[in-house]
Amino acid sequence: MLSVRLVLVFSYSLDLEGAEYTFVHFVQKIEYFKSLYLNSFEFPFTNCVYNPFYPYFIWLIVKLARLDFVKDIHAIFIIGRSISFVFVFIQIFYLVKFIHLFEKNKTIVLLGVLLYLLLITGHFYAMRPDAIVTALFSVFVYNTVVYFYQKPNQEYWFKAAILLILITLLKQDFIIHVFLFLGILFLLKRTKTSFYMLVFSVSLVVFTYVVLFVIFGEAYLYNTVLFNFQVTSNVRESYNLVTVAISICRILPLLVFSVIFYRKHASHHNKDLLLLFLACGFFEFIICHLLMFRAGSFINYSYVAILYLIIGCSIVLQISSINKYFFLIILLGYLFGIIGTNLLLKNYAISFSALKNEKIEYQQKLQSRNELLNYVGKDLLFMPYPKNCIFLFSPNLIYGYDFHIDRYLYLVTGFASSTKLAYVKSDKYDSYFNSGKLKYILLENNRKNEAYIQQYYPTYKLTDTINIYQVFSFVGNQNLK
Repeated sequence: MLSVRLVLVFSYSLDLEGAEYTFVHFVQKIEYFKSLYLNSFEFPFTNCVYNPFYPYFIWLIVKLARLDFVKDIHAIFIIGRSISFVFVFIQIFYLVKFIHLFEKNKTIVLLGVLLYLLLITGHFYAMRPDAIVTALFSVFVYNTVVYFYQKPNQEYWFKAAILLILITLLKQDFIIHVFLFLGILFLLKRTKTSFYMLVFSVSLVVFTYVVLFVIFGEAYLYNTVLFNFQVTSNVRESYNLVTVAISICRILPLLVFSVIFYRKHASHHNKDLLLLFLACGFFEFIICHLLMFRAGSFINYSYVAILYLIIGCSIVLQISSINKYFFLIILLGYLFGIIGTNLLLKNYAISFSALKNEKIEYQQKLQSRNELLNYVGKDLLFMPYPKNCIFLFSPNLIYGYDFHIDRYLYLVTGFASSTKLAYVKSDKYDSYFNSGKLKYILLENNRKNEAYIQQYYPTYKLTDTINIYQVFSFVGNQNLK
């Protein structure tokens, strides 16, 4: 499995999973716009819903390596994916340390690692902060468990502070995971120290946000807070429902197994620590699947729940006297089920013909840059598929994908979901399309594109073809549907 993902590190694909090209765009923004957070309500309507550490970290590496931010896109992908790949091993290392807190049964350790690799998805290996932040969160939880359940030491507080700041700077939704873990820890321990830890963590996160606000201003809050509130009105027809169903099928058996056998062994000497992991796993299971209903969400939201439940199951296996043959039948059935969902999700799939085609496509898009810039001139341009923008990065481009993320999701997934920003209006952004301020829309050559344009941008018609792109020009002054 890891060998397949290692090969894909060097793939010319623009999106192994999780819209990783978005992070290339963020790195380009830092270089050319000199800031990650701009006014999202003004042209070019670009925003970043993520906290700043990861984009600036990659940007710094690219600068030190003296790479070109447009011509060396493939190298930037390799850097991001390589970092994620390294953190997969750090995560595995701490998963093993968690299991070793109880017993060092090699079979159970190997089984835990195998299940974890089967359950994590492509997001973990992509140019995204998921692998880094999940690994750092695991380090934080491990050190906290050791401090509260085994050997308290003063170094813990310093390590915890550093880890909390990094976690907050990497991915703000992990703040939920941190507070849930510390909240459950406090309810189970009910000591002054556990309460102080909870207060300390809240204070540190608030302090981090204040510093970010001072550095980036209001634009930071608008980008990372307002644009994260997306409302989906037709959940039954959205891809989110399918995502949630697949995720539940993958990890619900772990939850059921661990809860059943915990009740049978509730008097075990490690019951308090086991209860911590299972309680966290249970609530994370609920929270992660609720979060998956947010527009643009995917199975990566279940990573923390998977971690807790695998640890819990590993502990249960070590203290249970379950019939070996019965367990083997259950395990084989479960493994086949996970492998089936992995085939559906293409987690560890590789096609060498696809790799070849991706390289050709990458080179075509890179070579089309100058031709497109000459054609567009000083007119404004929109590319509905944001992965194409990283090759063109130009002051003529308009972004604003989050204003109508359902249009992007339909283009990518084929599901016609209906989403909108809860607290942000798109009137000013839409006026560029309605009035003709935006002259061109470019999409890759595909017969389906005309139907897509007619549905979402009826004032634009196919007028030309440039290399691998179709050019749709503004021809009328009708209202958007």
